Amino acid sequence: MLKWIAPLVAVLAGSLFLLGCRAERPPSSVEEAPYQLTVDGTLRIREDLMPMLRFAKVQKSNILAELPGVGDIAFAPGAMVAVRIPFDGIVESVEVFAGQTVAVDQVLARIRSSELAKMRADIRRLTAELGGEYDAVKRASVLVAKEAISNRKVVELEATIGGLEAQRTGLLVALRSARATEEGEDLFELRSPRAGQVIQRKIDPGEHAHDPAHEPAFVVVDPHNLIVNASFPERDAPLLREGFACRIEVPSLGQVCFEGQVRSVVQAIDPTNRTVQVSCGFNSPDRRLRAAMLARVTIVVQGVDLLVVPRESVLLRRDMRVVLVRRGDRELERRPVVVGSSVAATLEISSGLSEGEEIVVEGAVLLDGELDRLL
Repeated sequence: MLKWIAPLVAVLAGSLFLLGCRAERPPSSVEEAPYQLTVDGTLRIREDLMPMLRFAKVQKSNILAELPGVGDIAFAPGAMVAVRIPFDGIVESVEVFAGQTVAVDQVLARIRSSELAKMRADIRRLTAELGGEYDAVKRASVLVAKEAISNRKVVELEATIGGLEAQRTGLLVALRSARATEEGEDLFELRSPRAGQVIQRKIDPGEHAHDPAHEPAFVVVDPHNLIVNASFPERDAPLLREGFACRIEVPSLGQVCFEGQVRSVVQAIDPTNRTVQVSCGFNSPDRRLRAAMLARVTIVVQGVDLLVVPRESVLLRRDMRVVLVRRGDRELERRPVVVGSSVAATLEISSGLSEGEEIVVEGAVLLDGELDRLL
């Protein structure tokens, strides 16, 4: 019997030791599931997963649409002046070159013109004849007063003076319109009517100054007064208005975006390509811009304030659209919404949401699938 007592005591002692160890170990806790369905049908998110979600607030915006168009850069009305040679003659010298900056009234070229010389000579001749006719009127008026001659002579002299004055005035007006004076002989200085840059020069010394095609000898522009003439589809015509903001992108300049404003909208459709022409001005000049550069224009159509949400927050479920709305700290509600127009990266919400509510933007598809699994 003694042989069995010692082993039995050892076994009992070991069992008590193991039971004691198990009693001292704390009970294991059940880990919370990542997603749980509440009695209200909302999705409850585990606390440590909430920072992984991205939310956005439902906001109001007055932007109704963003309309894309294509066009090119051009000089604004009044920014370009064509300088023509008004008299037949020979180009004696050219004082500027294409690309040169000029000041107002700066000499562009000098021309020798027999036509100009004749006009100036005619003015001097008419001035001399008028002086003689005025003296004749004075003498005739004295004789009329003495009843030596009839008043008919004075009337005839005054009529002659009127004709000479008309001829002289016409020649003077022609000279002034050509920016020439009555002094001098055959030399004419062609001057710039504005400050700017010479972008075209079409004459050289020794050439005949008269051009049958009446092309300008020079073109002077304000290089920074530019607009964009763009075409938009006919369907967009009713939405386009003067004063709307626009974004202008010039592909040749890379990822650069310029701000502008709609200056004019042609109230007619081009029957050839079914488009409407729109002119947009730049808010500020930029020396990198050049006329004839290709440009893409996006006009921002504005109206009354509307609720908008990020496009990626709206999910398509069969024949309806839904969003996941935050309720409290960790609960999400799947809510049907009515979607209106699309504006860039946002969608208009006609009904289903209120301003200020938070919705899931990133991870909405995954959460929507988890909610389906739990239901």
